Amino acid sequence: MARLTPTTGFIETIENSLEPKEAVSELIDNAIDAGATRIDVQFGGDYFQISDNGSGVSDMNAPFKLGVSLSKGTGNKIGRYGYGGKAGLLHFGREILLRTVYRNVYREFEADFSDNWPEEYSGSTLPINRAHEFISNGGSIFTVAPLTKGRRRIVLDPLADELSIRYFPALKAGKEISLWNDKSDKFVPLRSDVMNLLSPKTTKGFAAGKPFSLYYGDPKEANKYTGKIHVDYQSSRTLFSVAALPNIMVHPRVYIRLTLGAEWSDCLAPDKTRLCKHADELMEAAETILRPWLEEFRSELEELRLDLFHQKLSQKTPRFFAAKGTGFTRTQGSGKGGPPHPPHPNPQNRVKPDPDGKSGAEEGDAPKCCVKYGRDDTLGECAARTVKDGNDLMVLFNGTVPMIDAAYCWPYKEKILFGVAAAELAGYFRRTPEECGRLIPEVKELLGNDRHYGDVLQQKIFWWLLSQCPNISETEINKAMA
Repeated sequence: MARLTPTTGFIETIENSLEPKEAVSELIDNAIDAGATRIDVQFGGDYFQISDNGSGVSDMNAPFKLGVSLSKGTGNKIGRYGYGGKAGLLHFGREILLRTVYRNVYREFEADFSDNWPEEYSGSTLPINRAHEFISNGGSIFTVAPLTKGRRRIVLDPLADELSIRYFPALKAGKEISLWNDKSDKFVPLRSDVMNLLSPKTTKGFAAGKPFSLYYGDPKEANKYTGKIHVDYQSSRTLFSVAALPNIMVHPRVYIRLTLGAEWSDCLAPDKTRLCKHADELMEAAETILRPWLEEFRSELEELRLDLFHQKLSQKTPRFFAAKGTGFTRTQGSGKGGPPHPPHPNPQNRVKPDPDGKSGAEEGDAPKCCVKYGRDDTLGECAARTVKDGNDLMVLFNGTVPMIDAAYCWPYKEKILFGVAAAELAGYFRRTPEECGRLIPEVKELLGNDRHYGDVLQQKIFWWLLSQCPNISETEINKAMA
């Protein structure tokens, strides 16, 4: 009875199923499963080639049969489904040449998928002296030529960065993976940063009855590997990385690697970038072990986040308090003898800080005052409070107020805090007229010392402060004042 074989339509589906970096990764995985210690990847003008010094191919048909994997049934290898290697090769082209030395026997197989699935291998052994020097002691070379038309040229630098992160375990274990560099005309090995941890810790655990190990510590310097939990399979590759456990964030400075044993092979998804089973149990078990250690960093993480947030607010707030250039203008009253109306902010008077952080006022002006920000959740019903910090003013926000807490959680809502700060500072200057006279003498000269003008003073200062906030437009202010 004739055996059903895939059609050319199915071949087209396979060759378009992977991204370039995933196609290369599938072939590197196969080389690692074959025991290779050196893997060379080369992109030529119209060809792709990957070479390894592993054990070679025992079954010449296996690399081209769907569902057939030479690694299946061996738990210490990552290959399982008999699909990735075929998809990786077909991504680059349909004409494939396999050269391999297995147990000192050299064979070649030209598999052509151009019109249909190729016939099975029927060749014979060849003299060992015809084998390429790279594989003379064992190994395989897959060459795809010509490349499929329309394939975009792979940019090597981003690919090298991605592979160096993905194959960190293999590189650390001593395997050499190299990419051909056209500029230097030689193979350049991938480099993986060595993590020097302070007091590294190693712990073993179980999830869903399967073993795993944790290696973690504090490198005291953040890099591309820190701030995440890297989940590895054996000493071959990183499957995926996560920035948080189910109930706790990972500090941006810590380094954590979770290595799965061979017992997890049946839990790997076909694309090897996730677990299709027991992922939740694994993360929960890891959190149980890591929580006491991560709690040590949790308070430091929150303090760091708030400090950076407050610095961002301060940088966006001009150093606007000076004897000149405050932007207040005398406006005529209603003609009934009442106090002056609050002025509409003039955008031309908005104080623009210089790159060095100064307000741009001329030398000789009164000492400038910088507004700083902080958080104090013990203010009770007060939304904010202003306190002196040397010559500067510190506005403390009450994080228990829902609106303020939302601004901390969603930085794009930070303009809320500018409004709260303006209202609080205006009230502060009304309560402390001596501070108003020291920092904004123009207002004092304009309104005088008459207590009757207290409300006007507070309102004028509030709207002027809003006009100085860089991310609150004049249209918004005028709309609010209408």
